[in-house]
Amino acid sequence: MATYYPHISGAVSAGMPYVRRMAFSTVVSESPAGQIFTAPRLTDPLWLFDLDYKMIPTADADEILEFFQDQRGRYGEFSFLDPAGTLIEVGDDFSDASWTKTGVTVGSAQTDPLGGSEAVRLTGTGGDNSVRTPILPAGDALTVSRGQALTFTGSIWIKPVIASQSFMVAFYRTGVGVESSKIIALADGRWQRIWFTWQSNTDDPLEVQFGGGGTWASNAVDVFAPVCSPLPGKGGDEYGPSNYGLHAKSRFAVDRLRMESPQPGLWNVKCAVESYA
Repeated sequence: MATYYPHISGAVSAGMPYVRRMAFSTVVSESPAGQIFTAPRLTDPLWLFDLDYKMIPTADADEILEFFQDQRGRYGEFSFLDPAGTLIEVGDDFSDASWTKTGVTVGSAQTDPLGGSEAVRLTGTGGDNSVRTPILPAGDALTVSRGQALTFTGSIWIKPVIASQSFMVAFYRTGVGVESSKIIALADGRWQRIWFTWQSNTDDPLEVQFGGGGTWASNAVDVFAPVCSPLPGKGGDEYGPSNYGLHAKSRFAVDRLRMESPQPGLWNVKCAVESYA
């Protein structure tokens, strides 16, 4: 069973901005011909996240403290969701097998809202069409306590080919169906970014879904940059996947948690998490 670094209402947003670092090592060798070769390679850990929470309530600070104690400092291993990452592993390639397509044909590249050509045209072929992809393949998005609830925002840039089109953003429980959703009216003939935030209430594997709910009949839509961020609101990545945000093998990078109270009831908390996958 996966254990996730806690997402709590006060600390999820307060943890931004944060520092994310990647380390490399350079190997130098000399051949018999006297040539020198350098080969940069990733070191362990692959990622280091410096988390700096400012003025968060005592209850949220205690949640981080209790998790740190449960992990016994850097001893325990858990999954960390990068606040600036996306949980969609394969982004705009809707032809990839990671995307489940129901009544949808993947078409040609289109001009995207940023002036490039990374958008794609998707055409519905039935009465209720959708595309969906995993965000937590292992599930375990538990809500048995406040700190174990996880918040997700699914978002996508979309432009309807016909007028008066609506579209649904949803979260899908694998093998069960849609858990929660939002239907959004699309502006005629122009790009807009639609999004929906949901706090998990299941420990089954989860997927983010675009379309469905009777909103996408035999129509074509241009889509760009599907994202699922582990943040409320519009999420941490507005334009598209910049990095895969699920780090399944992580641990605290410190043996001491730094907590300071600048005034009663509020805390500054500093810690660091290192990830190997």
